[in-house]
Parts: sequence; C-alpha cells; structure tokens
Amino acid sequence: MLRPLLLIGLILCPGSVLAQNALPDAFYGDWKGVALTNTEGADNLELTAEDLNVRIEPHDDGFRIYWTTLGHGESEDQLVRKKAEAAFAPTDRPGVFAFDPQDGSMLMGLFSDPSTSNPLKGEPLLWARVADQTLAVYGLVINADGGFDLYHQVRTLTDDGMAAHQIHRMEREPVVIIEGQLKRAGG
Repeated sequence: MLRPLLLIGLILCPGSVLAQNALPDAFYGDWKGVALTNTEGADNLELTAEDLNVRIEPHDDGFRIYWTTLGHGESEDQLVRKKAEAAFAPTDRPGVFAFDPQDGSMLMGLFSDPSTSNPLKGEPLLWARVADQTLAVYGLVINADGGFDLYHQVRTLTDDGMAAHQIHRMEREPVVIIEGQLKRAGG
C-alpha cells in the first residue's frame, strides 16, 4: 500500500524530490571577490580578493564550478595559484553531489588524475553539499607516503552577495585559510 502512495506523491509533486538535489539558481553566474576579511598560512603568496573569484553554471542535472585554488609550486615551501574546474552530479542523498569525471572535467593541478575516486591510490575524492544557501565543496587526496591534502571551500549566499571561506590543509604544512566577500559580476 505504501508504494502506490509514494508513486502518487512523486507524480503529483515531482519537483519536491528533485528540488532536494538541486543547486539554488541564485548560485549560478560569475562571482568576483571584492574583499578579503581574513587570510592565514599563505605568507609567501600575496593574496587578493580576486583569489575568491568563482564561476558556477548548470551542468546536466548538477552543476560545474571553476575557481582558483592554492597548491605547491616546484618547491614544497612555495604556494602558487592554480586553476580548478569540476562538475558535480546529484546523488541519492538529498543535497549531496558527487564529482562527475565522465564529462571531461579537470582539476587542473589541484589533485591528481580525477578519473577515479580512490584516495588510497592517490586519486581525488571530491564531493559537494548544498544546505539552504550554502554550497560546500570538499576534496581529499592521500599521497604516496600516506600524507593527506584536504580542501574545503564554503560559499554562502548573503543579502550583499556571497561569503567565502576556504581551507587548504596538507600534512605537516600550515593551514591556509582565506575568507572574504564576493559580488555577482556585472551586477
């Protein structure tokens, strides 16, 4: 008896199930950093509000995101800016999105080969979560000697635009924290 009722509910209210796995439209577009409110751990790199820039666009049933991240340069003690891009698809869990490597996305320099997600093989484990007006993107890589590279980026829609909070942590390295404000480009 429960199955027919569930089916009727899905037919009458199909958007309610899909809406739980959709990124709010207000996130889509180009966002430009306008102010840094906090930076820590990136002493050898002069950070600017532009380091917060992000583009978020619809992609199939999910979304694609382009951003700038910090990574190691040729020497381990030097941080450099790197461009990153990833597409995410909805999962069976409400508000949780999985990295979608099938569409040709690349994480240019952020992590190793993104085609699979086994961090014990040095491959990235990426996912995103949407809760209310907040989009969080997570990344984890375990390197060859068992150390880790953990990336956490949170963007929250506000009355004034978007607030950003980014954390990048590598084993035995200072935690890099960047916080600031973004405004919609052209608006």
